[in-house]
Amino acid sequence: MNNSLLQIFAQNIHKLTGLLTPIRYCNQGFCVVRKTFGVPNRIFQPGLCYKIPLIQAFDCVNMKKQVHFLNTHSNKYKKQGIVPYNVSINAQIEFRIIDPMVIYHIDIIDLGSREPIRIYVDNEVHLLIGSIIEDETLNISKAQELINEKLNQRNKNPKDYFQKAILIERIVVNALDYNIALKNNQLLNLNNITSPSWTM
Repeated sequence: MNNSLLQIFAQNIHKLTGLLTPIRYCNQGFCVVRKTFGVPNRIFQPGLCYKIPLIQAFDCVNMKKQVHFLNTHSNKYKKQGIVPYNVSINAQIEFRIIDPMVIYHIDIIDLGSREPIRIYVDNEVHLLIGSIIEDETLNISKAQELINEKLNQRNKNPKDYFQKAILIERIVVNALDYNIALKNNQLLNLNNITSPSWTM
């Protein structure tokens, strides 16, 4: 209980200090957004940032390239005889924030184990990978080629603000596997076919 109170106290002191401090430094690879009464109105590049205490506040945005690892499963599946399968692809994703104002439209910090902005990138890449699962002869090199084409199209013709504000620079396919994908009822049907019951 005492540790929780100390933690809350330390967090409030940190927030109060931030409100009272008139200047701060913005490090290389970051942007600082200044807010007046909660409304963002200026973006500072690396260097010295200034504000009016209590009235204005700072938000710091990471503009550096970020690396994320993704294990995705296609929602589509093919059939080989009576056994359906799906395709799983492991990939490394490189992305960065282009517009620091995006933090006011999507969370960058979460109390859970995953950052919401990474969840957004996960979903975008999952949809992109799902769109290439069409060829039964798909291998790593072919998958990489198709993903590069789809990613280039996405970056050249963004469909919404988020695709403009968050740039997915590269997707590197590390592994590609075909996995059997059977639901319970399909598994029962398969058992009935492969293991016929005998009656006397």
